[in-house]
Amino acid sequence: MGFIRFFAFLSIGVSLLSAGCGSGGRQDAATDSLRVSGTISYRPRVELPPHAVAYVRLVDASLPENETPPLREVRINSPRHVPIRFEFQVADADLSPTHTYALHARITDGNQQVLWATTEPVTIPLVGHHSPLTVEVTRVQADKAPQAFVFNCDSVQMTVRMEGENAQLLWNDQTIHLKRAEAASGAKYTNDSVMFWNKGESASLVIQDAAYQNCQLMEGPWEEAERRGVAFRAVGQEPGWNLEITDDSLHFLTDYGASVYHFSIQDRENNADAAVSRYHSAQAGHRLEVVLEGLPCQDAMSGEEYNTSVTVRLDEREFKGCGRALL
Repeated sequence: MGFIRFFAFLSIGVSLLSAGCGSGGRQDAATDSLRVSGTISYRPRVELPPHAVAYVRLVDASLPENETPPLREVRINSPRHVPIRFEFQVADADLSPTHTYALHARITDGNQQVLWATTEPVTIPLVGHHSPLTVEVTRVQADKAPQAFVFNCDSVQMTVRMEGENAQLLWNDQTIHLKRAEAASGAKYTNDSVMFWNKGESASLVIQDAAYQNCQLMEGPWEEAERRGVAFRAVGQEPGWNLEITDDSLHFLTDYGASVYHFSIQDRENNADAAVSRYHSAQAGHRLEVVLEGLPCQDAMSGEEYNTSVTVRLDEREFKGCGRALL
């Protein structure tokens, strides 16, 4: 949720370590361990922020996705750029020849905010030597501001408000507090009696001994912003950013969620003939100028069409993007 897709690649080499040879010099079919090695890479090769961390994990893809514990996870500290090399082994006793195994990877900043992540698992063969595999991953822009989403679960509506490691679930006039838990993919929040899991536009819920496995998203960040009373919203890339304008404030998030700024609107100019609006503010040692122009605009990542071109100037930095009015 609240993310922008961007293509990248994870190159993975897989090989098996032999336990030894059988009679006649033939290699024994049994193995001591599965060795997985390779590199994480993406394009364009932008430098990673300080204190970034890369993770690669192996999971049993034969188990339900929201219940799959990792068989192995490797952490690579402070990679400054790609390719990022990794290698690990898994004991043969931990693997079943009838199961399918897959890799997931992610890169986080120093605050554990996910910057890059796989969206589809990479299947790992259990036998033989294999050429490096390539998997499409997405670059993730996660808003640090709280987000609320509405799901339809078998004709029952559920609202989930997420903020970092915490979530609030609104269900049948109840407010249920949940904590984030480990999940092989997606986001999982639990307490002693409730489990909520979400990935993309789908979710599942276990509550009061009832299970809802086919919950579908009813609204996303734009709809949620409109419900909060945001009058105008814009997004942009390189680095990922978004802007929200209310009647009296400007909320600007950039650097893929690492930098957040709040400004009160101090000056506003509207030129109806030129279809241009300007906003100015200065607070806490920062200057912000926002220019909205009534020109067609296409988001560089998603390809989505908008009716307003947006320029944001924060101090000496300039950001270009697209947006539309919500109210």
